[in-house]
Amino acid sequence: MDTTVSYYVRKKVKDDFDKCNWTDGVGKKFEDVALTEMLKALDELETALEETEKFFTNAESILADTRPE
Repeated sequence: MDTTVSYYVRKKVKDDFDKCNWTDGVGKKFEDVALTEMLKALDELETALEETEKFFTNAESILADTRPE
């Protein structure tokens, strides 16, 4: 799931990275390690959000089934 928030976070990180013009290897190390880890963490947050949304949808469904009419 690529939410609007994650889109803008990814875009901001990429734009900031693209503005950097490091020639001493720092930029490459940042891209290979830190940027990759940040994007991985963002993917994990998106997965957690999806699971939370599913949980609440299921909980609402269960509660709806147990409510007296």
